[in-house]
Amino acid sequence: EREFRTLAENSPDLIVRFDDDLRIIYANPAALASVGADLRSVAGLRPTDFQPGNTALERWERAVATVLETGQSLTLEGPSEFRGPGAYSQTHLIPEFAEDGSVATVLSITRDLTELHRTAAENARLASIVAFSRDAMVTTDLEGRITSWNRGAELALGYTAAEALGRTTEFLFEPEALPVRQWIRSRVLAGASIEDLERPWRRKDGTTVILSSSYFPLRNPAGDIIGIGSVARDVTERVRDRTALAESEARFRNLADSAPIMIWTAGPDRQVDYMSRACFDFTGRGDEILGEGWTELIHPDDLSRVLDEYARGFEHPGFSTLRYRLRHRSGEYRWVVEYSTPRLDDQGGFQGLIGTVIDIHETVLAQQAIERSEARLRELLDAVSAAVWVSDGASALFVNAEMERLTGYSRDELMASGFLASLIAAEDIPVMLRHFERRRGGLEQVSRFTIRISTRSGELRHLRVAASPFQFDGRDVTILSALDTTDLVRAEEERRRLDLQMQQTQKLESLGVLAGGIAHDFNNLLVAILGNAGLALMELPPESPARQTVLAIETAAQRAAELTRQMLAYSGKGRFVIERLNLSRIVEEMAHLLEVSVSKRAVLKYRFVPDLPAIEGDATQLRQVIMNLITNASDAIGDRSGVISIATGLMYADAAYLRTAYMDDGLSEGDYVYLEVADTGIGMDPETAARIFDPFFTTKFTGRGLGLAAVLGIVRGHRGAIKLSTAPGRGTTFTILLPAAGSPAPAAPAPAPQTAPAPLPPAVILVVDDDDTVRAVTRRMLELSGFTVLLAADGAEGLALYRERPGIDLVLLDLTMPTMDGEETFRELRRLNPGVRVILTSGYSEQDAAERFAGTGLAGFIQKPYRPQDLLEKVRAALQPKP
Repeated sequence: EREFRTLAENSPDLIVRFDDDLRIIYANPAALASVGADLRSVAGLRPTDFQPGNTALERWERAVATVLETGQSLTLEGPSEFRGPGAYSQTHLIPEFAEDGSVATVLSITRDLTELHRTAAENARLASIVAFSRDAMVTTDLEGRITSWNRGAELALGYTAAEALGRTTEFLFEPEALPVRQWIRSRVLAGASIEDLERPWRRKDGTTVILSSSYFPLRNPAGDIIGIGSVARDVTERVRDRTALAESEARFRNLADSAPIMIWTAGPDRQVDYMSRACFDFTGRGDEILGEGWTELIHPDDLSRVLDEYARGFEHPGFSTLRYRLRHRSGEYRWVVEYSTPRLDDQGGFQGLIGTVIDIHETVLAQQAIERSEARLRELLDAVSAAVWVSDGASALFVNAEMERLTGYSRDELMASGFLASLIAAEDIPVMLRHFERRRGGLEQVSRFTIRISTRSGELRHLRVAASPFQFDGRDVTILSALDTTDLVRAEEERRRLDLQMQQTQKLESLGVLAGGIAHDFNNLLVAILGNAGLALMELPPESPARQTVLAIETAAQRAAELTRQMLAYSGKGRFVIERLNLSRIVEEMAHLLEVSVSKRAVLKYRFVPDLPAIEGDATQLRQVIMNLITNASDAIGDRSGVISIATGLMYADAAYLRTAYMDDGLSEGDYVYLEVADTGIGMDPETAARIFDPFFTTKFTGRGLGLAAVLGIVRGHRGAIKLSTAPGRGTTFTILLPAAGSPAPAAPAPAPQTAPAPLPPAVILVVDDDDTVRAVTRRMLELSGFTVLLAADGAEGLALYRERPGIDLVLLDLTMPTMDGEETFRELRRLNPGVRVILTSGYSEQDAAERFAGTGLAGFIQKPYRPQDLLEKVRAALQPKP
């Protein structure tokens, strides 16, 4: 009993003794430590007294009662909820008999099998690594013929697959056991299953093995039974251990000798004085390994570490765990784990060490295989070009090298709790969750979607992701692989932008040609209206009541002329008088002039940068741009309170920035002077913003819809660009970019003093125009001023008249005519007379003419429509003597 107490109190197993009333009369330190109590506090209690309602304790107590009642040993094996989640144990309940043969006490020995159980589960997950199962797995057809026979069956029964396949299972049963076979077949073929049927079997070599077998019906896809499947496990050792444990209950040495693990003891002299039979069985050696002989069985690479730990156990007694390799009887070194603890006498004096040794070789090899496999998997995943990570839904459990490169973060940073998820754009999280729900619902096996992820540099990268379920460290997780499609997305966005720009350019060009043509023809009509109105005013006496009517006609015609100028501006053929300008000065002048006309609820804020580089442009046209933008901002604010901010400045615009501008038309990178007009008004939705530059599109009830269309034409004519930023309820900002032209513009010159016009000299003037009305009214204008006028309906007729009629002093030549246009007519006139004086007329802009006739000695240009006084001023200037 003293030896038993010594071993029990130093054993890691939970050893408890119950009396015949199910009450605890002894518990070893390991058992007491599991409940955090001492023997005095637990003595006399039943198991369920610790935690009433605990199913594990209730099952234990019922099992003890069964052993007391039957006098038979009992083994319990399974989850041990009492010891915590995931715990697993094996409990042997052994009756201890009194002299009269009755059961006096029950000895409970509980061994923690949690680690072994977890190892078994891990081995199941790693079925691809384990080449074959050690369990016997056999299937038969309906006639009982063996159809499959695995390696486990060969090991268990000694017959090879070649010897067993095709035979009925009768040869495996002793004649007296054939009814058992018939009973098994009848139950399983009827659809029932049989679990854990424990019975002896005779092996091929004549030895007996005890197998715990489970039988179940095999079914085809239609559900029909087509055979019987069985899984059997060799429980011979376990049964023998149970038997040995029951037979050796009186003496601990017999108990230790029958244990499935190796047990040893050493005295204070550090000499091993006892080894259980398992030690001799494992090593294949005898008593020569007692004393210090056991050191010869330790792997040379582990010996020094084992000896140091062994010595430490004597110098500083305490519980110790050690892994090392021990030579098996086969000559193979196998991994074992050793637990040792001090042996104490009744007074607590140190009596040496007691230890247990467990063979964990298969578990270690499996773990090493897993580690090698995972290392190879890491190397493989690090070598692929796709970004790969494993996620449990909250954090990354693994990321590969490409994921590190893509994001710019290290592996440790990416695997921090919740960090990787925080990099994914918030708008994309619901997309991922919807796909995960579809996969959990069985609607898709692999989820494919696109997300955006932020890198360390702040860049947003587009990833095309494939996600699928995955087992990782025994957990159900998701493995995701992603390709970086950022460049493809940007290329597609750029293609769409270019397509849209091309469509917009073609639309603007088409509408521009239409608007220019309409304006040109309309200007010819306005020449007649303005000309005749001017002639009428010249001929009517000042007191005539008809003067007011004619003045009204002239005013209306001038307003119509203004509309045609806007149409020409939209088409890019407006009248441009190019000069070096200071944009800040022009904007400041216009803003102050417009203060009286903007909404009274609007506050104007200015930010003008002085000494800006000059721009080359037409001041009148730019004033129209400024006026349109400020009045539009005022209209957007309306009756609400708001702010209109007007600013100028200088910026460097690169190609990427210019590509985002409206109709950049391939502008060059460089310095641009900008005008920015921002309001806090109602803003615009994308559909409205896309159409604001269309001619005759307006959101105002009274608007004509040419304001912003004209602005676009003017800006394009100045080789500039427009940037627009707007959103409903957030106001609108227009930014006009104009190329900088170097040093600041000179100050505006003082106006020259007016002098009385010189009298008109007599002259012969040839008018060449294809429009009858224009020719007629122009003739009247000139003849009223004393000129002799010749008329030609086209260029060819004009050239003929010029040849036939000497003494023509001036030619008034229309630019756009059929057959022979103004440009060709001018060249032919220069051939006839290099000194010919020609005033060019056109419904298009002077700039267009200036570019086509630069350096040709043109005497002047007048844009249609014109009034008599405008025409006479041009004629007077053209007839001045040449220096």
